[in-house]
Amino acid sequence: FEGPEFEHLTKLGCKVFGTTCVLTCIDEQKPIPRSAVPLFSLAMVGVVISCSNIERKRRAMLHDCVEYMGGRASKSLTEDVTHLIAAETGSQKYDVAAAQLDIPIMLPDWVEHCWAQSRSSGGVTASSVELVERFRCPIFAGCYVCTSGFGDIKRRQDIKKLVEDNGGIYNGEMTINHTTHLVLNAPAGKKFQFAQRWRVHCVARTWVVESVNAGYCQNVARHQLQPASSSGTQGKTSTPVKIEHQNDLPDCMGVSLIVDNSTLTTRVDETGISVTGGLNNTTQIAAAASIPDATGLQNTMFLDGCKIYLCQSDLSTEQVNRYQQLINSGNGVRVDQLSDSVTHVLVARLDLETIAKFQKCNPR
Repeated sequence: FEGPEFEHLTKLGCKVFGTTCVLTCIDEQKPIPRSAVPLFSLAMVGVVISCSNIERKRRAMLHDCVEYMGGRASKSLTEDVTHLIAAETGSQKYDVAAAQLDIPIMLPDWVEHCWAQSRSSGGVTASSVELVERFRCPIFAGCYVCTSGFGDIKRRQDIKKLVEDNGGIYNGEMTINHTTHLVLNAPAGKKFQFAQRWRVHCVARTWVVESVNAGYCQNVARHQLQPASSSGTQGKTSTPVKIEHQNDLPDCMGVSLIVDNSTLTTRVDETGISVTGGLNNTTQIAAAASIPDATGLQNTMFLDGCKIYLCQSDLSTEQVNRYQQLINSGNGVRVDQLSDSVTHVLVARLDLETIAKFQKCNPR
């Protein structure tokens, strides 16, 4: 159903039928349907689709394929529509289709798969339960989720698992023009402030849980968090309180990292550990014997979002290995060179010379 001959016949208004359509009608002993458009197969007879959040060129292709397979395409979402095609969640059509019409919301791959099968074997029924479940739009399709304010590591792990198991992407790093949803324990903290500036949806944890329970992505309006009224108190976040001296490993459980590609100041680190005036997030490391054992800390995420530079000049091989194991176990990232992406620096000696060295690098 392509090429100059096909286009010429279509412009002339000729009735064009594909071999798959003709063979299906012969096998099922029924007449060839009347159709105002070319008909290649009967895979989508009885199906009426509407599209949402799909690029115009691809949407036009999907409309053609549906009609070539005996279905109908509607620009508007009406009660006649049987399936909504959506590349991602969050549109008004999506909300109406899921919450009011209760119709299946499908990925564009569903139409493309049926079209490919029609052209190869021909034996496909688009509305079959198997295909509908296989190509149903995941609950968090198109959602890039970050969290803030959850001191309980298990709670963050649960959110991460629910998002990733249902088609979303979780990242401890919030990035402008990329992160779509910030899940908060309370409407406070630097991530919350930047999320409002960047127009990121700021939602409660209930948005994640209720979406999974309902089987579709809930409208964020019901779960939106607004700034708390100024009452002299600050909402609790996962950011540690500033301290003047820190001789052991910092508690990075609540590390938060924000990325803004539009300005020279690309990141804001909520973690407020300060070793000495003007040098944040630099911690004197411990001797190998006192470094905690990483056994049992796998996937605990206590370093989620941390990008750590480890000064190796005065470290033994054992110390380096022990710290590497801790970083890996806590879901952190060790970087080999100082850059804007580094959130924490671990040094063997915290003296004036070392401080001066890193101040020249302008660490955050």
